[in-house]
Amino acid sequence: MKNRASLWRRFAVGLGALGALALVAAEPVQGADHLDSDATIGDPAADITDWFAWTSADGESLNMIMALTPLAGADATFSDATQYSFHVNAHPDLLSAAGMSTLITCQFYTETDIECWAQREGSVVGYVEGDASDEAGVTNGDSSIRVFAGVRNDPFYFNLDGFKAVEETVRGVVADSPGALGLDGNGCPAGLDSDTRAALVGQLAANAPDAPDGTPINDLDGANVLAIVMQVDLDLVSDADNTIFSTWASTQVAE
Repeated sequence: MKNRASLWRRFAVGLGALGALALVAAEPVQGADHLDSDATIGDPAADITDWFAWTSADGESLNMIMALTPLAGADATFSDATQYSFHVNAHPDLLSAAGMSTLITCQFYTETDIECWAQREGSVVGYVEGDASDEAGVTNGDSSIRVFAGVRNDPFYFNLDGFKAVEETVRGVVADSPGALGLDGNGCPAGLDSDTRAALVGQLAANAPDAPDGTPINDLDGANVLAIVMQVDLDLVSDADNTIFSTWASTQVAE
């Protein structure tokens, strides 16, 4: 293993994290977070934009995708000063604490060569290394871990004009009649009636009034991200008593 304990101690709290719940044989779940705080924008290689997790149709593996570096340019690369972590908790049921927790950490030692190790209760239970830029990714000896890393189209759909229209509407309503949206103590709408919800959703689904035919436009169309795609055998991260997963991702940057 190329990672050294002295380096690990230098890593700070992850800059970004997104949560998701994945059920065996359930629909994919995802989260998105683009161009948010100054700290994450300042370090694009550690800025998580999207997180996807789902189990394979055959119930044999768990798939996870960590997307990073919003609006990645042609020169975007992963950082060898960043650790990329996949957190997998396996639960006996939806309401119980995790009965098994596995941390899969990846680190690059060149622009395309990666090493990933799965840890549980302080012990390494899986390891893979090699050039992850190939379309098929790199797989470990027993094929329990496969990982791909490279540039991919940004999967997130974002209609900027529609979002701005909703923002303007909400700000206007709050300014004219602060109680109209039933704001709570934090200034967030406590509840919207069905007509208001429908109107706001309609604005999100269309561009500004001067857009051709009101057709919504995906402003991220053609944009790229850096993606780490991880596939692990369910046997590596679960057992017969723990078959429901909660997953999330984080990045840790060297101090």
